Amino acid sequence: PAENGRELVCIYRASKINLQLMPAGFIHQRSLDGMSAGGFFLTRLCPHDLRGRTLRRLQERIDVLGVKSTDELLAYGDGELRSLLGEYMGGWLGRMDHHKYDLLSNIRANAELLYPDEAFVDFSDIVFDSAEQFAERAQRFLSDEAARRAVAEGMRSTVIQQFSYRSAMQQFLAGMSAYLRQTASKSRAN
Repeated sequence: PAENGRELVCIYRASKINLQLMPAGFIHQRSLDGMSAGGFFLTRLCPHDLRGRTLRRLQERIDVLGVKSTDELLAYGDGELRSLLGEYMGGWLGRMDHHKYDLLSNIRANAELLYPDEAFVDFSDIVFDSAEQFAERAQRFLSDEAARRAVAEGMRSTVIQQFSYRSAMQQFLAGMSAYLRQTASKSRAN
């Protein structure tokens, strides 16, 4: 066991490879703390981590088509929309009870999040989905310190820019400002 804080930071920095194996995905307090400390990570594949770019394209298509409800989304015959929806939802799409689950609201809420595949330039280089792939990635990065350091530095920079408290507060304030402007313009219109 390691104490959170200085002890854990020292472990992240001293370890040539840190592992993020939690099924919750890569963007988690431990990996963010470790990357902000300058640690290098490999991570087990969580399919959810690879859906950010698809989600952005899906959200854009929904907006272009003017889809307003889950029922409309599921019934829409647009081939591109259907393809993106299938890619984003996978097999779960056919098992979902759309009367109990508001898929459109869920898509819009998830689109407010930043996903690893879009946040981290080198994300595909650190993901593994088999023992063989882990061994290959571990060997490659253990034998190439410069590449390992470059990935770690890039990820640290992304964490500080995108996931730090300062960044979260700036995003919150920008969102709140936009909301207040929108609310004020609606009340003036009435």
